[in-house]
Amino acid sequence: MRLGTSPVPQVTVRQTADGVYRNWDADVSAERCFAGTHLQVSPGASAPYVQLVNPVASGVQILLDAVTLTSDTACTFIMGRTTALLSTQYGNWQNKYLGGAVSQGVFYAQNGAAAFLATLYRVAVLADTPFTLVFTRPILIDPGNQFMVAASTVSTTIQLNAEGREI
Repeated sequence: MRLGTSPVPQVTVRQTADGVYRNWDADVSAERCFAGTHLQVSPGASAPYVQLVNPVASGVQILLDAVTLTSDTACTFIMGRTTALLSTQYGNWQNKYLGGAVSQGVFYAQNGAAAFLATLYRVAVLADTPFTLVFTRPILIDPGNQFMVAASTVSTTIQLNAEGREI
């Protein structure tokens, strides 16, 4: 379908014969796209950890498409899978369809040691310089699993911004 009648270039919306979108907007309009953030301050001699958790009884799979990482000090971020919940729950990520359904994905965080079951990525960042990692294929978080981010530096503040979908 083509919008408008002007001879200048127009926006093209691709859709099937029955009117279904064939681009990312279909996920937004179906209330499946989510984004969220958590800032974790680590006072003292401990490292900060943040998780995006897919609860056991969620009934959805989380597809994590991208993360943006920031730290107030130069550090290496370690990202991977864990099944152990961190100590403090901070709230759900938010539906990008404003006013849409509440998400299942929840942020947890703590300071101090936490174990990775599998390390997927290590990324070195400069202080106060956001680094965005768009995954070539999304990370799938099944119910009962968590995607965790940790800083290699103690006494630092980290921020995780996450973007993805629930299917």
